[in-house]
Amino acid sequence: MTVYEKVLLVTTNHVGNNLFCTPAIHLLKKHWPDTQFDIVAMSARGAAVFAQNPDIHKIYATARKNKIAKLAAKYPLVIGLHHDKAQKYLTGVPTKTLAIGVSNNHQHRAEETLQFVSHFLGCEAEDSDRRYVLPPQAKHFAAIEKYLKHSTEDILIGLHLGCGRTAVHGWKIWYKNRDQDERLWPLKKYIQLGKLLVAANPRIRMVITGSRNEKFLGKQFVKQVPGTINLIGKTSLFTLAALMRYLRLFITQDTGALHVACATEVPLIGLFGPTNPERTGPFPLQQSQHIILKKNSMAEIMPEEVAEVVLKKL
Repeated sequence: MTVYEKVLLVTTNHVGNNLFCTPAIHLLKKHWPDTQFDIVAMSARGAAVFAQNPDIHKIYATARKNKIAKLAAKYPLVIGLHHDKAQKYLTGVPTKTLAIGVSNNHQHRAEETLQFVSHFLGCEAEDSDRRYVLPPQAKHFAAIEKYLKHSTEDILIGLHLGCGRTAVHGWKIWYKNRDQDERLWPLKKYIQLGKLLVAANPRIRMVITGSRNEKFLGKQFVKQVPGTINLIGKTSLFTLAALMRYLRLFITQDTGALHVACATEVPLIGLFGPTNPERTGPFPLQQSQHIILKKNSMAEIMPEEVAEVVLKKL
């Protein structure tokens, strides 16, 4: 097999989708340690996933097709790690390209991408390869410690109230249509959960996270659940990852924050409605510290049953 001096990897604009690519990228670097791997991520948020990744040399944040084509022409090999984006941006590119095929919908998307790369390399992926690469630095832990200001007696439980869509569209559009997103657990149920947990154990303190466009959700939550540490709008991708070290448990719906948590050791409760946790849930699926609550719709998940799981886990 030809080993290339440099390779361009093409990913997407989403945090979760790009985290799904990191095990496969690490496998490439593991087997081709002398190759320079550069990457195209199609938004600033998507590019942030790779900012501290030791397997990546250079990051390009662009969704312009002509710019990506010009970049691709400078590389002897271009690998598309997301089928839809590869078809759209790499078709007709005048260099050697390799693109992941259409999803079979029977594997986790991270596993699917890992298997695509392992087949290309002619090797088997090991259990140690099944991990996301998202390493926070000392400065990120220091930033979180300034925000928390908590007692050592506190039991910190994290809740992520929104999803990536608000970071793109903003709260004015989002507020009107928020309850129409089938992936989200209603705010009133998060509030009920917070009240139940604090009543069951006064040492419990809720830590809420989200994008700056979700600050209005945090204000409503804090009014109803006193003692809450409100970090909405205060965390970057890496400070969110750093936060997980201080939490006893993290609870969220199917969104980018769930996958950030999976890059750490924090126990996780994932809330799922119509989306499929086998495809986009915790990875690897067999990790025992992760619990999935799945119903036909998010509205069917009751705060009481989530609280029961949390208290048993603690």
